[in-house]
Amino acid sequence: MREIYNKYKNDSNFRDKFADADDFYRYAMKVVGGYNQYQNDGSVYNKGFPFYGEHTYSGTNIYRGYFHQFTNQKLKRD
Repeated sequence: MREIYNKYKNDSNFRDKFADADDFYRYAMKVVGGYNQYQNDGSVYNKGFPFYGEHTYSGTNIYRGYFHQFTNQKLKRD
């Protein structure tokens, strides 16, 4: 996902939609999490930032990988 952002971040049409990496993450994760929710019959766990429906373990790794934050701290939901 970060590679997609990096590939298009200098394109003016892309920048019009996504001002920064955080905007793109929030948009893309809503799609990823929505698919996960669909696969799990719509259960509403880990709703919202930063997981958007992803499991805690995979969502944490997606977030840390995207933002290059590899620490042992546990992420918290909004």
